[in-house]
Amino acid sequence: YINEILKGFDGTQFGEVGLINDDIFALTPLLRSGYSSSDALIVSTTKYIIANQDTHGSFGSIDLTGAAVQSLSELSSIPGVSDALSKAKNYLTLAQQTDGGFGNVYTTGWVMQGIAALGENATSWNNNGNTPVTYIQSKQASDGGMLSGDTDANRIWATSYTLPGVLSKPWHTILTSFSKPSSSIDSTGSSDNTGSTSST
Repeated sequence: YINEILKGFDGTQFGEVGLINDDIFALTPLLRSGYSSSDALIVSTTKYIIANQDTHGSFGSIDLTGAAVQSLSELSSIPGVSDALSKAKNYLTLAQQTDGGFGNVYTTGWVMQGIAALGENATSWNNNGNTPVTYIQSKQASDGGMLSGDTDANRIWATSYTLPGVLSKPWHTILTSFSKPSSSIDSTGSSDNTGSTSST
């Protein structure tokens, strides 16, 4: 699976040019599989993500910004990351609605994970006396699930999105770490049987 992700690296970024969601979601598993801020492809795609942050601090949407914060929070040693995180936090602060949430339970869950990745507690993000936690509580049905009256499939998705956020668990604290694949693709797209990644 990791090699499949690596095959999508074009020397600058992962996946489709012009999109950053594939780059953000590539970083999360790669940083659990032996790659770090010292690997060229991690540095390159991080810079690509940061270059695509808008002037308001958004990475395209509220939930994607929450996801980006989770990935970038592990890469503060890369130049520009700390500033990008600060701008993203400001954007998310302004995006919080008076009910404490961020538009819906899905997005609020992602943002709560981002808040935790910033080392903060969602209960301290208060708008009009409401926090993301009180918002989620207001959307929870008596059976414990979200989106009462919706389809079972949507309720399961929505509930699973909120759990990591309510537990203050960003993805990097949930996923298991493991070593680089013994045969991986390096930052130029070439096979590397040592499992290491080129730093050029």
